[in-house]
Amino acid sequence: MLWPVPAPRMYTGFARIFFARSALAIKGTFSGPATVDAREAALLDLMNQRLREVGVPEIRKATAASGLKGGANFNPWRWTSEFDKATLEKTALKDAEWYFLVDATYHEARHAEQVFMAARAKAGAEGSVATLTKKIEEGGMGLDQKIADAAFAQRVPPGAPGHEEGIKFFEALFGHSKEWREGALKARRQLRTDLEKLEQDIARLKEQREALLAKKVSPQTLETIAPKSRIEELEKKTYDLDKRLENYDKMYRDLDEERDAYRIGNAARDEYMGLERETRAMAKKLETAPAEEG
Repeated sequence: MLWPVPAPRMYTGFARIFFARSALAIKGTFSGPATVDAREAALLDLMNQRLREVGVPEIRKATAASGLKGGANFNPWRWTSEFDKATLEKTALKDAEWYFLVDATYHEARHAEQVFMAARAKAGAEGSVATLTKKIEEGGMGLDQKIADAAFAQRVPPGAPGHEEGIKFFEALFGHSKEWREGALKARRQLRTDLEKLEQDIARLKEQREALLAKKVSPQTLETIAPKSRIEELEKKTYDLDKRLENYDKMYRDLDEERDAYRIGNAARDEYMGLERETRAMAKKLETAPAEEG
């Protein structure tokens, strides 16, 4: 028997409760001034608590990165994670920003679990780490040797619990769905870049118009330098790109591995929010309770 390892428990209510309590314990690092390093360390520990629970190798390092829109990212080849730099640099996070980060942390921990499940199943099917360490372009997973060895030590052969799900994640992340997934990601990145440029162009033209209006230039000069029709044209392009990005986002979220991670991340966030409400209610009750006579 080669699979006496911790059964995946990230679906369970107990795992979410434990995660919620751990997240609540570090909220102070995000609700007030703190260094980026301190916040990276707190989130890394939060992720690794989840991974230790399910027997997945710990994430080695967490860094701040630009362009993550308040969220996070997991890199399976380096076995590292990234968190949104702009968010970590804020003096204090609003509740909505913190809830989103809690969700993203659990979401990316789930992706690490998915990759490890895929590696365990593939190692169990082939009896070696060959596919696990083989380069992506050669049809492998491109994993670090230590991660591959850990997966092989916990390999799950065909017919064992977890094998079928692991193979499903392998096909989604590294097999037949990989090219479509990477294409969708590339398209989303390009659309976001194009949208950002359009929004900058619109803002620049609007600023020019306001400056020209303040100078009381002629209507002809105004429309020559910063034409309203050009702003309207760019706004229409922005609307069209927004719709295209919305469609790509929906298709991306419908991928097996993303649908799975979003479901689990959302459940963890909801568990956290419920715990926070209960904690606040209890604190308020204690504040308003009559003092005991000595």
